[in-house]
Amino acid sequence: MAEGNVWNEFDDLLSPILDEIDTDPSDTDFGDDVSPIPEIKIIFDGFGYNEETDEDDNDSEMSYSIIIHRDSHKEGFSFPEHDSFGNSIIHRPNSERCFTVWYHVNEGTWETTTSPEDPDTSELKSDEIIKILRVLRDRYYK
Repeated sequence: MAEGNVWNEFDDLLSPILDEIDTDPSDTDFGDDVSPIPEIKIIFDGFGYNEETDEDDNDSEMSYSIIIHRDSHKEGFSFPEHDSFGNSIIHRPNSERCFTVWYHVNEGTWETTTSPEDPDTSELKSDEIIKILRVLRDRYYK
């Protein structure tokens, strides 16, 4: 499957999961895992940049990291906790891949940045991600 085709399907497969997230800016704290399913981690990363304040406090734009583990498709899998350093989590490139999505509060829409971590930094490739998301879609959203 060509890389572009993979990412077209990626958005479609991720959509029902994202639709379940509570996106009320007043209910969300930095670092919260807001995933509606235990197999993947969706972490609130913060708000968008505000030109007037020169801060990341634009609560009409919300950033989330989606982390998919190599075993996320396995029945009974629950995403393992990450080691952390300060406010950052330590990724495991041999077993997971991280993506960024933005929620546009005023429009009520999601924007998936389909330029994930450099594929060379993760052993989990695009086709594997799609297969995992298909399994999760069939398990929860069919």
